[in-house]
Amino acid sequence: MRKTKLFIVLLLISSSLLIGADQDCCTNGPLVKPFSLTIRAGVAPSIFSDRGTVNAVVCPFTTPFFQVSEGQKFGQVWHNYPLNIGIDLAFALANNVELFGEFNYRRASPTNQSFTGVSPAGAFGEIFLNLNHFQEFGGYVGFRYFFNRVFCDRCAFFLGSKFGLVNYTEVKSQPVRIVRAIDGAELTQDSIWYESNNAVSGGLQVGFDYLFCDSISLFFNAEIVASAAPKPLFNFAVENLAIFTNFNNLIRESQGTLLSFPVNTGFRFYFG
Repeated sequence: MRKTKLFIVLLLISSSLLIGADQDCCTNGPLVKPFSLTIRAGVAPSIFSDRGTVNAVVCPFTTPFFQVSEGQKFGQVWHNYPLNIGIDLAFALANNVELFGEFNYRRASPTNQSFTGVSPAGAFGEIFLNLNHFQEFGGYVGFRYFFNRVFCDRCAFFLGSKFGLVNYTEVKSQPVRIVRAIDGAELTQDSIWYESNNAVSGGLQVGFDYLFCDSISLFFNAEIVASAAPKPLFNFAVENLAIFTNFNNLIRESQGTLLSFPVNTGFRFYFG
C-alpha cells in the first residue's frame, strides 16, 4: 500500500514538472521575441526557362553557318543541386508578421559539357567546355506570416515572399575546345563563358519553425525563386582563323529566367 501511495505521489510530482517545463516553453504567439537570427543550409535545384541557342557566323554577315538546336540546360553545365547557404535577420512587426533581410550564397560544380554543332552539310563538330564553378550571391528583403503555434505552442507554419538582387560571378572555360568533324582540326582557347552580372530576383516560400525552448528553434523552408539568368558571353571570337576559316564567331543567346527550388534547414535564435 505504501509503495502504491509513493508511486502515485512520484507520478503526480513528475507530471507537475513536465507540465511546468511545457509551460516554460509555451508562448503567447508564434514570434516569441522581437528579433531573430536564422542560419540555414540546403540545396537549390535549378533550371533555365529558355535554353537559348548557339550560332556560328562569319562576320560581318549575320546568317548562321551552323546552329546548335538548343543551348545548355543548367544540369548540363553545372551539377543540378547547388549548395545553398543563408543567413537572415528578422524583426517582428506584429504577433504573426515579421520583416526579414536575407543573404544567400550558392555554388555548383561544373559538369564540363560538350555539344555538337550541325551545318547544312551535316555534323560540323563538337564544342567542349571546361568551366569553373557557378557562384551566386543574393540579398533579399521580405515578409513572413506565421500561423499560431500548435503542439503546445512549439510548431508554427509560415508563408513568405521576398524580393532582391543576385550577383553572378564570372565563369570561364579553360579552355573552350572546338573539334571539326570533317578532318579533326582542333581549336583551343580560354574564354569567358558567362560574364559577371547583377540580376533581379524574387520568390515565395513555405515552412515551419519548431521551438526547442523559448529562444532556439529548428527552422525549415522550401522556396520557388525566379531570377534573371546569368549573362552569357554574347560573342565568342575565334582567335586562330588559319584553322577555322569558315566561321570566326560564336553568337550565344540569353537563356531566359533561372528558376530554382531551394530546400533549407537550420537553427533560429530569438532575442530582444
